[in-house]
Amino acid sequence: MGDSDDSPHEVSSDSDAPAHLVQSRDQRLPPADTAPLFPLLPAGIRPLAYTPEQAAVLLAVRPSWLRRAAAAGDIACTYLGKHLRFSEDDLRAIVADNAAGPRPD
Repeated sequence: MGDSDDSPHEVSSDSDAPAHLVQSRDQRLPPADTAPLFPLLPAGIRPLAYTPEQAAVLLAVRPSWLRRAAAAGDIACTYLGKHLRFSEDDLRAIVADNAAGPRPD
């Protein structure tokens, strides 16, 4: 680390993270450990539908909960053929429909 070679893993001066992770944060990409769930798309292109695994990451729940609730008809979801997917509207509806207000005393 003390050497000043031109390696591709050079650390930026304002962070201790490797440069490729800093770039990911700057581009508003998911953290490196979730990158395989969110393949890189061209700039300005957003996915139209998310897999249960991707939606689970976004909602911070387990994919199995999403699958069970979708099969029971308890949450908004989209089927593309036989494939379970979640649109952004579905994700918003899941959050809104499952939001709990303050508990009565």
